[in-house]
This record gives sequence, structure tokens and C-alpha cells, in this order.
Amino acid sequence: MANVLRRRVQTTPTQVGSAGATLLTFSDKLVEGGAIVRKFTICNNASAARVVRVRLVPSGGTAGDQHNLYNQSIAATTTVQVSGPWWENSAATLQALTDNAATDVTVTPTAFEEVQQG
Repeated sequence: MANVLRRRVQTTPTQVGSAGATLLTFSDKLVEGGAIVRKFTICNNASAARVVRVRLVPSGGTAGDQHNLYNQSIAATTTVQVSGPWWENSAATLQALTDNAATDVTVTPTAFEEVQQG
């Protein structure tokens, strides 16, 4: 019987604007439901409020509102932490975008992957 190993995905703060950004792409070698987003931190460094969307998109899926984990306005110079967890399968992507072209919002996820070992 194989063991399941949970490993933390290394992430860094990613600047996000209206063009969107991929925060991370999970491995394509995970067990069923092995892509886990534990939480994410959003920092709005702008002098105005920003609407921020964070999406967990399945492999082969098209990013859209049906994948939103978060879709809210964040006040100027505010930091928000959003707690999950949320699960998805292999090769899922975590994406974010704002309502403004300026990249004055950063998003930092905390995520894990579960893989078969042995």
C-alpha cells in the first residue's frame, strides 16, 4: 500500500492587475483532490479600493466566476486573509485578477500537494 505525502508548495507574493496572474500551478501527479489551498493573503497597496477575484481553476478549465474563491472589494491600504481549505485535482491553477490595470495588489497563497509515495 502506498503512502500519501503532503508537501507545501513554495509561493511568493504575486502582483496582480486586471490582466490577471497565475499564482501557482499544481503538479499533474497528485492523488484525487490532492491540490489544497489552505489560505491566501491579499494586500491592497493602492490609494483606492480594488475588487479582487481569486479563482481555483481545474485542469483544462476556463477561468470564470464559477471558480471564484473570493470576489470582493478591498479598501485602500488594507490586508485581508481568507481561509479555506479548498480542494482540486492535479494540474489545477490558482489565479487572481483585479478591477484595475495597475499591479498594486499582491496575493500570497498557502498551498499543499498530496502525492503517492512508494
